[in-house]
Amino acid sequence: MPNTHSTQHLLNAGKTDICDLIALKDDIIQTLGNEAILSEIASKSYIHKNGFVKLVYETIEDTVCRLHIYPLGASADKNIHDHRWDFSSTTICGALPMSLFDVSEEGSEKFHTYSKTQNGHLIELKNSCSVQLISEVCFTPLQRYVMPSQLFHRIDEVKELTITYVETYPAKIEFCHLISSVDRSGSETIQPEPLTIDQTRQALALVALKIMELI
Repeated sequence: MPNTHSTQHLLNAGKTDICDLIALKDDIIQTLGNEAILSEIASKSYIHKNGFVKLVYETIEDTVCRLHIYPLGASADKNIHDHRWDFSSTTICGALPMSLFDVSEEGSEKFHTYSKTQNGHLIELKNSCSVQLISEVCFTPLQRYVMPSQLFHRIDEVKELTITYVETYPAKIEFCHLISSVDRSGSETIQPEPLTIDQTRQALALVALKIMELI
């Protein structure tokens, strides 16, 4: 089981440089007129089962750049989880609410590993655990944070349209973990339907518009 975390190991939060978002907006505007790039982005992007749009925008060396669009009422993951990689996130519009947790051995919660397979993913129950809420935070426009890979968290339900720009960094481990009140063991081979080019264009246009509203 990964090490637990105290409030001293929470998110490295701060303000983002508006110039970075302006550069992103300019790049998106150029992308909107390029059918080949739009098609490539669409093939990797989809609507997550929890209701938010995940746009895989580009990969720069080992960094994957994504845009997440949360409509009212969406949440990123209803289970407490960590990740295989560190990532950073900047809020473009709306507000992203998040709960952070300490995890310890023994308890009533179910502790699983989550790994990707060739055709889907595999969830395996490992043992039981207990969780303790250590912080609740909410990130508003131009706020940025860095999430360490093994910090357990949950994105809570958003109350308004929220868009974030996310950069994920090289994986540190082969699988991540999720915590649930029930046994989630099993495999799933259903792949989400990729976005169409029109859906991708509309989503990117919305991101560019929301960045322009910040300037």
